[in-house]
Amino acid sequence: LFNSNVTVYADENTANQNQGTSPKTSQTAPTNNTENTDATAITTDQNNNDEEEYDASYELPILYVTVWLDDQGNIIKDAVEDAKTPASERQPVKIPGYQHYRTSVSDGITKFIYRKIS
Repeated sequence: LFNSNVTVYADENTANQNQGTSPKTSQTAPTNNTENTDATAITTDQNNNDEEEYDASYELPILYVTVWLDDQGNIIKDAVEDAKTPASERQPVKIPGYQHYRTSVSDGITKFIYRKIS
């Protein structure tokens, strides 16, 4: 009973494949790139063999600065860049006529804020 149905379907399927009109046929193999390599690497190598590949993203360095201000925002001691100054010189210091009361750190800028004393 089942043998005749399977044979008929197999014969129809073979006939459709020979004609190239089978709706169930799909191509899954890659068309051009058989080595499974990155296309950008190939383009780079073809353009100039001396160039090295690099990552297009990079981090910008943050400039760290320390500044000493009074409570009005006036600079009372020259600001310094942290990379060029030893850590011992980047701390709150005693400034005549002022008292340190707050430290603020934002976006790489350290602010030592002082209030005037009488």
